[in-house]
Amino acid sequence: MEAFDKKRCLDNIYFLAKQKSIKIGDLEAAANVSAGYLSRANKEDNTSKLTIDLIAAIAQTLEISIDRLVSYDLSGLSPNERRIIAFVEKLIRDTADGAVDWEKKEPAAVGSIECYGDGTTSDCLYLCKNQEPYYHSYFFPGHLTRQSGESYTYDMDEGTRIILTKVHHDDAQGDDFELYFLIWDDYSHNSSMEPVCGTSPTKETSFDALLKHFYDTVADSCRNVKLSPLVRNIINRYMGDQPDNHSNDDGELPF
Repeated sequence: MEAFDKKRCLDNIYFLAKQKSIKIGDLEAAANVSAGYLSRANKEDNTSKLTIDLIAAIAQTLEISIDRLVSYDLSGLSPNERRIIAFVEKLIRDTADGAVDWEKKEPAAVGSIECYGDGTTSDCLYLCKNQEPYYHSYFFPGHLTRQSGESYTYDMDEGTRIILTKVHHDDAQGDDFELYFLIWDDYSHNSSMEPVCGTSPTKETSFDALLKHFYDTVADSCRNVKLSPLVRNIINRYMGDQPDNHSNDDGELPF
């Protein structure tokens, strides 16, 4: 687990406060600390710690998740990157809460994939060249790429499917993760693969830890027995528990 970076967290607090036109004094009041506490903590030679309660209160005031507040250099991210991170974080929370029903798919057997005349195949993650199907990474099309684990899909609405897959680029070490939207039109019967974000085989990205955590969360979700809210609450009543609001928030921070 990545060590907590106090300076990055404080930089993010000041960056977001300026963006949202919130005074630092108001953040200190919300966190129930003395005026000037954050400015003193922001000095290089200051050894005071940021407590869990302080970070949680400030994150709530800034309307941002604690994970995003402490895990990223927000000022170094583009608006699109910040939006994608917020989207994936919501998917992670909804998956952990059981609100998203993912479907697991084993890595494709290349021999069973059918090639079509226009270069597409019967599997949306694959294209065809010389009647031979191959995994097509929309992020790194020049790399020889293969699936290195299960892929997971979720039909977000009637025309959009989310696809999360783990891949291995043959000229790189380790695994990478890729997130796509498969968008189709029932009237025209056309579909398109739209890349959302992915990790890189050649350098670190802003999405490295996020997508790995996302993939692990989805994989764990698919291994768990699914219970509807009604069934869960019937069991809880029999066991003498309170009705389950189904929150997975254990109050812990990611550091």
